[in-house]
Amino acid sequence: MHPGLFLGNSRTGNVARSGQVSTTFVVLTVLLSLVTVSYWFADQYLRSVTASVWDAVETLNRAVQIVYGIPERATTITIYIPNHSTLTIKSSNDNLILEATGAFGDRRNRLLYDDDWRLINEGSTTLTADGKLRVTYGVKDKPVKLAGKPIVLGAGKHVIIVRNIGGTVIDFQPLEKGIPTEVLRR
Repeated sequence: MHPGLFLGNSRTGNVARSGQVSTTFVVLTVLLSLVTVSYWFADQYLRSVTASVWDAVETLNRAVQIVYGIPERATTITIYIPNHSTLTIKSSNDNLILEATGAFGDRRNRLLYDDDWRLINEGSTTLTADGKLRVTYGVKDKPVKLAGKPIVLGAGKHVIIVRNIGGTVIDFQPLEKGIPTEVLRR
């Protein structure tokens, strides 16, 4: 019999074979763990980089809170609206209405938390199962009006000047490119 030939009936051969199995198991476990950890890191990165229409709504909400009630106050914001989403700013009577499509998941509590002027409440925010969000600004004794025509923003990056005109009237001015010199001087 050849010295390197193993026929399976030697006691030391079985020990070697079980060692090989445990080494293979450890290697496969480590590889599976590495794949799982790398997937988790990639998922965390994509969640932090990928914008949601909720981010745009929260940014607009903060801008309304900043300028409301203080005449001639303005702020410049940059929002990103992802593909397959839209954001509409319009007015109805004494109310400013913000409508968004593609708002999956419920983050309305963050809007209410940032509501320093108490311009919205739980009843003035609606979210449907297909991701349509509607926020109505303006409550009794605190009207919020839109200056100008309704604005519809599609997918992409938008720079908007939010300006208070007369205390309760808010103007939204989307910019084509850059920031006007008059805003930079303020």
